[in-house]
Amino acid sequence: MNISRKSILKMMGYLFFGGIFGFVISMLLRYVGKSEHLNILISIREFLISNSVYLFPLLFLIFFVPVYIFGKIGKKELNQAIDLPDDLYDDHINEAEKKIDISLSLNSIFMVINFIFLGMSFEPRVAQIYVFLGLFLFNILVISLYEISTIRFIQQNDERLKGDPVSFRFRKDFFNSCDEAEKQKILKTSYHGFNLARNVSFALLIMTILSHMILETGIYAIFISGFMLLAIMGGYSYYAIFK
Repeated sequence: MNISRKSILKMMGYLFFGGIFGFVISMLLRYVGKSEHLNILISIREFLISNSVYLFPLLFLIFFVPVYIFGKIGKKELNQAIDLPDDLYDDHINEAEKKIDISLSLNSIFMVINFIFLGMSFEPRVAQIYVFLGLFLFNILVISLYEISTIRFIQQNDERLKGDPVSFRFRKDFFNSCDEAEKQKILKTSYHGFNLARNVSFALLIMTILSHMILETGIYAIFISGFMLLAIMGGYSYYAIFK
């Protein structure tokens, strides 16, 4: 095995800076554990629980309003592109699709934040628990219906694109119906997304390990973050080797 001196020095540098990073994080966690900052987190949770019935309507206004506006503008521009001359058509289509992509991305973020807030503010003993769950389910229903209707709109404007948005095979069918340029764009985006997910998952694993070692937060968070990293790496390896 031939490893250059430059590669060895570079790896030693990574280990050195990794050690410094771990030391700094450890000191911060020790500081947090000995201070009143954890009480602040407890106070935030209590605030979320006591105001849970207002939380999801507020999220709806903050996120779904821009989702709807971007989507509405994008769909309108996509319909208007039919009457444009060829020299303006492609640019107009790209701008319209970009707005629809922003709308769908915000919609996905809206969904994730709903689940985060559900976990942070769920308390079975609260009297308004059923109203709380009803508001959460309403938001998820709106998110799902909006995504389905937007995908069907895109398919109506491009009959090449296939797939039922309520089917588990949708992403596979949709990808197979794209042309080569669209597939390359999806693959490039997926690769960058994989790298980001891998790095974030590894950082979360380190954080949960350090938190358990210093603050005794338990092994469950380590298991979840570790399993997520294994799933990401295992999935990539499976498709790289067997597909």
